Amino acid sequence: MWKKNIENARRSWLARPSVTPSTDVEWAAVQPLLPRAAVDGAYDRTTLMDKAATLDFVVEVVRRHEQQTGFAVPPRRWVVERTFGWMVRWRRLVRDYEPRADVSEAMIHIAMSGLLLRRIAHP
Repeated sequence: MWKKNIENARRSWLARPSVTPSTDVEWAAVQPLLPRAAVDGAYDRTTLMDKAATLDFVVEVVRRHEQQTGFAVPPRRWVVERTFGWMVRWRRLVRDYEPRADVSEAMIHIAMSGLLLRRIAHP
């Protein structure tokens, strides 16, 4: 199994997908290609902060308020969920059947390229 992480640019475009083995810890899979990364509490690790300082990017850890009870959607979470929703419209991305991570990542690129071409052709 593979974990799919996506990095979105400021204008909600898919900047770069990354596919990592599910045995890896998610915070170890973060690759800073953007100047700012908004991550959830699972990414709050000292190694990530050290890497952020070394590579000169800002990490914003989104946490719940202390008075909050129940579920609340974190800010800008809809961008990530919308992108995953677009990706699962492609049959090969509904379930991860690919034995290799590079093939799975290529399928994500093909799916997003098709979406982009459709939007360019029919604005």
